[in-house]
Amino acid sequence: MQLNTCGELLKNHIERLKGRYQNVAVTNYVIMPNHVHMILDIDNNNRIPVTQIIGLFKLGFSKEIGFSAWQRSFYDHIIRNEAEYKRINDYIDNNPAKWTIDKYYC
Repeated sequence: MQLNTCGELLKNHIERLKGRYQNVAVTNYVIMPNHVHMILDIDNNNRIPVTQIIGLFKLGFSKEIGFSAWQRSFYDHIIRNEAEYKRINDYIDNNPAKWTIDKYYC
């Protein structure tokens, strides 16, 4: 994917998210033209709910670009084992290659 200006700004916000919370790491992500996939590794001792982490992330990006580019909610899923992590990680890595067959592409 070739990122436009908003995509580059979003990439910067994701990179900053990596160091913003002590017990949260971004292990993989991909920025698509109309959505983002991201894996957050959240330590069990984390006291900040994922809804708050994502909410503040979306708010910060929206403030920088001057409007909200986000849907109201987000899809979250708890990855419970290595096989599931590999499957989801591979899905993120391969998502750009599938963009032209996305039903929302055209």
